[in-house]
Amino acid sequence: MKRTLEEVLAALMQLHQVLIAVVKKDYEAKYGPVGNPYALLGLLTSHPDFAWLRPMSGLMADLDELIEKKKSFSEDETGAVGAGINALFASHPDVPTEFNVKYLQALQDEPSLVMAHSRVKTALAKLPVSSDKTLAEVLAAARKGKRGK
Repeated sequence: MKRTLEEVLAALMQLHQVLIAVVKKDYEAKYGPVGNPYALLGLLTSHPDFAWLRPMSGLMADLDELIEKKKSFSEDETGAVGAGINALFASHPDVPTEFNVKYLQALQDEPSLVMAHSRVKTALAKLPVSSDKTLAEVLAAARKGKRGK
C-alpha cells in the first residue's frame, strides 16, 4: 500500500503543478510577470490569488510526511488518506468551498488540468475511500509512533 500512496502523491503533485501554472498565468495577466521561483513561492504562501491552493498543498505535505514516517499501512489508514483526498475534491453544492469553486472553473478552462485530474482519480481508485479515522488522526499517530522509537 505504501507504493500506492506514493503513486497518489505523485499524481497530486503533477496536478498541483498544473494548478500553479494556471493561477500564475492569471496572476501575470493582472499584475505582470512573477519574476523568479522565489517570488512564486512567496505568492504561493501569502498572496490571496493563490490562497485557494493551500488546502491541497497542506494535504500533499501531510501525505508526504505520512509516507516518510511509516513503513506499512493498514486498510483503515489508507482509507483515511483516500477519504481525505476525496473530501477535498468532492463537490459541495450547498456550501461550496473556495477550492471547489475555483478548481471546477479551472477544470473547465484548462485541458491539461483534466488529464492531471484523471491521473489523480486513477491513482485514488486503488485506495479504500472510507475509514473510522481521519487523515489528521492517522498522521498524528504516525508522528507519535516516530517519536516513541
